[in-house]
Amino acid sequence: MASSIRVLLRTDESADREILELVHLAFEERKTQGLNFTCINYTIDDIKKKAEGAFVFLAYDKNKLVGCIFFHVYPQKGNYGYIEVVSTHPDYKGMGIASILIARIFQKAKELGVIYIGSDTAVNANSSVKWHLKNGFAIIKLQSSTKSNYFSYVFRKQLKKPSIWNCSLWTKTHYIFSFIKCRMMRNQFGQYTAIGKLVKKVKKMFVF
Repeated sequence: MASSIRVLLRTDESADREILELVHLAFEERKTQGLNFTCINYTIDDIKKKAEGAFVFLAYDKNKLVGCIFFHVYPQKGNYGYIEVVSTHPDYKGMGIASILIARIFQKAKELGVIYIGSDTAVNANSSVKWHLKNGFAIIKLQSSTKSNYFSYVFRKQLKKPSIWNCSLWTKTHYIFSFIKCRMMRNQFGQYTAIGKLVKKVKKMFVF
């Protein structure tokens, strides 16, 4: 299968309708799991906005779009990268499409001298979590957002050494502290818990 896949870089808006349809198909599984991924409700305008300034790699089997990945690089913020909207057509799950695409991301990141690549996904999105770990990402943080209904893992893949993020002990310690803070301060919907509200109130008292 891998030998028949062509990977192209989005250069204009001509494929955006196909991309939107693919994203909706790919994330339908998450919807059935009760996970409110923002991608599920993307419109064509969301695709265009998300693609602004991004490297969007598209995987084709002949003329059929079967995978896509969005990659943003932020040189003004330390030259780090972030991947989003990793999508594989349901009929092509388990065929290595996403791994082909992430390999292109790693290649582009190396060309641009990117320091590290970040990403995130729902804790309960097991296949996505395993895919990140398989491709060398480490879990560094737990977070929640008011835009979703789940806790998320934040991942980081360090590309340049030396860095404390290459130390598994540091990574695990950082995650544990973020886990405690997140679970104490916020619920899965990103809303402040009773403790979170109290801490926020105390902070305001000491801000002049």
